[in-house]
Amino acid sequence: GNVAAGGFDDRSDLGEGWNWLITRYDALGNPSWVRTWSGVTGGGGQDRIGFHGLTFDAAGNLYAVGEEARPDLTQGFNWRINKYDPAGNLLWTRSHTSPGNFDDSAEAVRIDRNGFVWVGGSDDAATNNWGIVQVYDPDGGLKLSATSFTVAMNGSEVTDLAFDAAGNALLSGRQYNGGNDDWRIWKLDSAGNPLDEVDHDAFGGNDQLNGVAAVAGTDDAIAAGEAVLPCEGEDA
Repeated sequence: GNVAAGGFDDRSDLGEGWNWLITRYDALGNPSWVRTWSGVTGGGGQDRIGFHGLTFDAAGNLYAVGEEARPDLTQGFNWRINKYDPAGNLLWTRSHTSPGNFDDSAEAVRIDRNGFVWVGGSDDAATNNWGIVQVYDPDGGLKLSATSFTVAMNGSEVTDLAFDAAGNALLSGRQYNGGNDDWRIWKLDSAGNPLDEVDHDAFGGNDQLNGVAAVAGTDDAIAAGEAVLPCEGEDA
């Protein structure tokens, strides 16, 4: 089967700080291959905070997403999207930076039924953060980039992705409401057009959805996240 894990590896021994570490395992749990991603020298802690997700396509290719610091380009953190074949060879890599070159984050990656690669995260435009989704074809060509489903009000972010029975994308995350962050689920069609959205403000504090899954054969979704409890002042 297809099993992989990703995280970080401290490579201060190489003068590189923290790198991505991606391992693919065979059916018996033995490592098939290991790959790293080091970013650029002097990347402000390298890519320690920047690894966020993995997914496989039907052919067994592996996609990894996150962000990396790019001080060499006078930019903040940029998206990084890597595609590996079943043998661990890097097929392509893509990046994305916001217009102001501030800190951007790729948080989740999923493959739709047509084999297109959906990546969700946030786009920092200096004064506002946009939740953003980008869609790539299997060869890494950018098909669409959509932010219109969110409101840029100092904080919105896509944290996970799923697809319903009709092939629509279900995005989970957070949306700033003018006072705090609310849970938010957005529904987009395959062209990135907004179809519906649902929000939830638990107790007036900062809330965030961290994951979403589609109920098989339906257009329903199950989501999970965190909310601030007023009696405790802590996340739950």
